[in-house]
Amino acid sequence: MAELRLERGAVIDFHGRRYTCGGRGPGGGYMLAPHKGRTNQLIKPGAAFDALAKGKLVFVKEESDHEGDPPPELHFDLTALAEGERTLVLMRHYYMRRMDDYRREGGKLSEKAVTALAREVHTDYVAICRRHDREPPHKPMSEAAVRRWYRRWVNSGHKLISIVRDATGNSHSKLTTEQADALYAAIHDDYMDRRRISARHAHTLMTAKLNIENRAREARGEAPIKIPHYNTLLAHLDRVDLFEKLKARYNTQYALKVTRQYGITPPAIRHLERVQVDHTLLDIYVDFGHRTLVRPWLTLILDSYSKAILGFWLTPDPASAESVMQAMRMAILPKNVRELGGDAEWHWPMHGLPSELTLDNGKEFHGKDLEMAAAELGFTLNFTPPRKPWFKAQVERKFGEINRSLLAQLPGQVFKYEPEKHGLDYPHLSLDELKRIFLQWITTVLHRTPNENGHTPEQLWLESVHRHGMPGGGFAQEYVEMCLSKTCAERIIHPNGIHLNDLHFNNEWLSRLRNELAPKVDNRKPAVTVKWSAADVGVIYVLHPDTHEFFRVEAQQEYAHGRSLYNHRVVKREQRLRRKASLQDACYTDAALALDQAIKELTDTRVAKGKKLGTKVARYESGKPKRAARTCTPTPPEPFDREEPIQHLDDDVVNTSTGEILTAKPTEAKTPPSDKDIEDFADDLEI
Repeated sequence: MAELRLERGAVIDFHGRRYTCGGRGPGGGYMLAPHKGRTNQLIKPGAAFDALAKGKLVFVKEESDHEGDPPPELHFDLTALAEGERTLVLMRHYYMRRMDDYRREGGKLSEKAVTALAREVHTDYVAICRRHDREPPHKPMSEAAVRRWYRRWVNSGHKLISIVRDATGNSHSKLTTEQADALYAAIHDDYMDRRRISARHAHTLMTAKLNIENRAREARGEAPIKIPHYNTLLAHLDRVDLFEKLKARYNTQYALKVTRQYGITPPAIRHLERVQVDHTLLDIYVDFGHRTLVRPWLTLILDSYSKAILGFWLTPDPASAESVMQAMRMAILPKNVRELGGDAEWHWPMHGLPSELTLDNGKEFHGKDLEMAAAELGFTLNFTPPRKPWFKAQVERKFGEINRSLLAQLPGQVFKYEPEKHGLDYPHLSLDELKRIFLQWITTVLHRTPNENGHTPEQLWLESVHRHGMPGGGFAQEYVEMCLSKTCAERIIHPNGIHLNDLHFNNEWLSRLRNELAPKVDNRKPAVTVKWSAADVGVIYVLHPDTHEFFRVEAQQEYAHGRSLYNHRVVKREQRLRRKASLQDACYTDAALALDQAIKELTDTRVAKGKKLGTKVARYESGKPKRAARTCTPTPPEPFDREEPIQHLDDDVVNTSTGEILTAKPTEAKTPPSDKDIEDFADDLEI
């Protein structure tokens, strides 16, 4: 029987696909690791020889281009054999050791000498079997068998697998070349196609093609081709790599998803060693106010070691880098459950700086703010491969647990497969109520639920903290809040401060900065870089352009201190609605109408008439102006007598030499009367 010998590490092309040989197994077949795919192939030496003869197997001389994991190291163990074969292998092993001792002593391999040695070894082995209560062999091994097994034993380097009997039977294919080609075409051309036809349909097409070929062969006087059975086609289909079949019938992503390795998330040995973050659209509707229902987004941060939730962020807006940074803010800083909206007895000790943050390739995770925060706080961003969520399967699985264990009990659940159940005829929770329920579920249920080993997330966390301590960079809370804040465009410093989110921010240091920067700009409107957080809209951080350091500025509106952006929007919406309702109130509209009528009456009764000056009144006679006669020559002035230096002008004594008024009575200011009432003047005098 012709066989083909393949060395471990040999690279071959088998049926158009490249493999690396992983060595020979107990059954005598060769393990082939595919370069592109997930399923290993096992080929018998006889089948490999037939494939080589037909040109289906080609040796590749260049180095392996295998990009996946290296071929597995094959190890042999007697437990892989049946009980009868295991007993024979132990007997052959005893014979081989005695043959090694015999050859070291200079023994010959002649027929007579080996036969005598076999009888002696048989007698000793029977005694050993009786001492161990095992059934001894009935007769010694023949001289030819001893020499054959010893030759294989020496050639293999004294490996136990060499004295295992190969699989019996004919490993050569019984199919003719035409039949093999027809099966190959039915599998790779018809079955492995995007049409995704069934195996039965592929066999029907193969039968039709062979019938056409047989009619042509019959006309030429040649023997017809026997049509392979349907079970033969199924047997050959089972030998095709599952990854290759799914890739050809669907696509590469689906093939990777189905044939992927499970449980490949790297393990963690302590808390905060690896933290996973992701977000999802929750399967629940919440009441945003005024019968407006929205599905909130949840951003979750999970510790890979303890499976405890470190932080979360609930928002009606789509997930963004800001959501990730707010969830990171809750995860890193110590938590005050009362400030988060819970009760004092709800214990949540999980917090701290992670060593590695695992996230996917979403656009919101590639922002500069998150990258700068990671650099400033000292944690690493680890991005998983695209479209492979199983690299952070723990947080993905936690989303399913939240939907099944918590949201399924709440009103407003989303029925994905029964949309007719959606409606507004049952109560819905507000976002704050959902946040409080979620907080209570985390602290009182999830962190106290034991895993398959009987340990709760809270116990694992506290034990790890006791063994390894609490990692961290020693950063102040205000510095962490500033690093995890969002950078916005430059804002102008107005005389009353910075305007952001319908709030005014100002303090003494901001006023000093404005006075310092205003003379340096043309329009006297200096602009600065500002960072703010959606978790607390009542605080911003302003960058000093000279020192390149941020300082804290609080909002002038005290109600905004400690309030989230969502709550601030609700407050502003209620203020607008309250103002709109007040403007539409009947008392207000009646008062506005009465005031308008009063102003109109005053305007009609007191129409301002045109006032004429005294010099212009004399020009009018009988309603027409009197035109003065014009002369071409000007009237000369009267002569001035210098001999009379003092003249009396009415009651004033004037010195004609100097024009100085020597004595004068006080004159009254002739101010034209005003049309305003005394009540209309401002009261500027103080008594």
